[in-house]
Amino acid sequence: DTFKVQTLFVKPPGVGEVRVQMKYATFSPHDSLQHAYSSKAEYPYLAGYDGVGVVDEIGEGVEEFDKGDFVAVFPVPGNRNLSAKSNVSDHQAKAINTSIWSISKHLQAYSDDGSIKGFRGVGTWSQLAVFPSTHLLKLDHEPTISDAGLGSVLATGLLGPSKIFNVEEGSNVAVFGSNSLGLTLARSLKTKKPGSIVVVGAKEDQDLFESNC
Repeated sequence: DTFKVQTLFVKPPGVGEVRVQMKYATFSPHDSLQHAYSSKAEYPYLAGYDGVGVVDEIGEGVEEFDKGDFVAVFPVPGNRNLSAKSNVSDHQAKAINTSIWSISKHLQAYSDDGSIKGFRGVGTWSQLAVFPSTHLLKLDHEPTISDAGLGSVLATGLLGPSKIFNVEEGSNVAVFGSNSLGLTLARSLKTKKPGSIVVVGAKEDQDLFESNC
C-alpha cells in the first residue's frame, strides 16, 4: 500500500458506534495478515487494528461507555457462535456473535455519508475514528504507549476465562506465562472474582504484574 497523511472527514457515531480520540496506535499482525490471507478493502481506507484512546462521542444505543472513558480497540474474530449458556458477558457475546469481520459493509472504504472508514470496521491510524462499540474495551487507567498493542491479545484474554475455562467466583486460577497475553488474561480474570490468581513466569515481570493487576 501507499500511505500518506491527509485530512479526512470523520463522521459522528451511528447506532451502536463510538467515536474515539486515538492516543496511541501500533502495527498489528492483523495489518499484514489481511493482505496475505484475507479480502482486500476498497481503497482508500484507514489502516490499523490496535490502539488506545479516549471516548469522544457515543452513538445511540451504546450504554457501556461514557464520554471520557479510556478504551482499547481490538479486532473481533469472526465465525464464533457463543452458547446462550455461556457466562461470557452480554457485551463480549455480542462482540463475538456479531462477527463483524464477515459483514460485507465493513469491507467498504466509504460510508453512505462520504466519510472514509477502516478496513473491517477498525482503523486506528487516525486522530479520530469511529468503531462499533463491540470493538472496544474500557480501561481502568489513562492509556500509555505500552497499551497500544493490547488489541491482538484482548479477544483471547477476555474470551478464555469465560468461554473455555468457565472460571467461577472464589476459584483459584493459575496463569502460565507472564507475557502480554498472560497480563491481559490475569486482568480479565479479576472480573470473575477468583479466590486467587497465581502467575507463573519470569521474575523480572513481577513488578509489571503487581502494578497492573
